[in-house]
Amino acid sequence: MLYLRVPLYHLFVNGRPVASDAYFVSKLEKPYRRILLVFPERDVERLGSEKDHSIRNSVVLRDVGPTKWVELMREGYLQAQSIKLSSSSKLFRRSRLISLVSPALRIFTKKLEEEVQEVSNALSLYRLVFGADPLETLSNVSITRRSFIELLVSENGVETIDTDSYVCKAYRWLFHHDEGFRTAILRLAEERVR
Repeated sequence: MLYLRVPLYHLFVNGRPVASDAYFVSKLEKPYRRILLVFPERDVERLGSEKDHSIRNSVVLRDVGPTKWVELMREGYLQAQSIKLSSSSKLFRRSRLISLVSPALRIFTKKLEEEVQEVSNALSLYRLVFGADPLETLSNVSITRRSFIELLVSENGVETIDTDSYVCKAYRWLFHHDEGFRTAILRLAEERVR
């Protein structure tokens, strides 16, 4: 088992306190998924991010830096917008038509539709968290404080203290669906073993 102390940034966005992962935000394979690492602050506080951190032999991760964090979040939003726009293009419509003819292309079309749905959900989350104009909001965001959250890495994946929390569910989902996140976790575990 491996314990990781993941840095968090706390900020006020549209009058609401939120916290964001400040390490794995740079490791995701698909940048539009970065919004999944922005959590309601109350969920982070329930996990006791400042408590008992010296009890375990944790690996302390370094944050990406506030300027880089903003840049990464902007990039994720722009990628989601770009994918959403291109998905409604003629190419997408043609691929649906072609999939009626070829079973192999049906699989491709299904994956494309799933990604389009995921991107639509990501855009909704960006707007929910950062308002109608996420790029404008991100250009004015300021970090109010920093803290850590502890993750447990095991053969089953990634967990937090409260396994029912949104925070834990987000990390668990990323471990199973995002190759960049999973690779980063496994590298950390590998380095710890050496």
